[in-house]
Amino acid sequence: MKRLLKLGMCIMIAAVVLNGCGGGDSKIETVVYEGEINGTKISSTINYLGDRVLKQKTVSVMNFADLGITKDEMEQTVEQYKKLYDIKGVNYRADITGDKITETTIIDYETADFYDLKAAKIITGAKKDGKILYVSYEQTVKNLESTGLTKK
Repeated sequence: MKRLLKLGMCIMIAAVVLNGCGGGDSKIETVVYEGEINGTKISSTINYLGDRVLKQKTVSVMNFADLGITKDEMEQTVEQYKKLYDIKGVNYRADITGDKITETTIIDYETADFYDLKAAKIITGAKKDGKILYVSYEQTVKNLESTGLTKK
């Protein structure tokens, strides 16, 4: 169960690293990255403007029985995530069907409090003073690709 919790945290941290100012484009764009990490199928949809990530939706599907996790343990893990992700701008949902779980996490960076996201270890700050201004699209893509996800 801890391994699953760590995997989820690694995915979210890998998906989001923060930087300072930038951006110049005026059109909101969308990109999707997909792949499989340790038997978990992941799809991450990013809405961005210039170098600024506005919203990110990550869907992961896995067979938890293959990892030696029982349904009860999975339900306990889901409850931990629900508490961890009970943050303004974050929506977490998990659907357990048989031995499979589908987790959907949506982060709206325009409404979320970066301090709360950082405290929950959903994001990390790159600024020396610790103040996070926005989520960098360029750095997010680098992190997604470093985990093995590819652009669709």
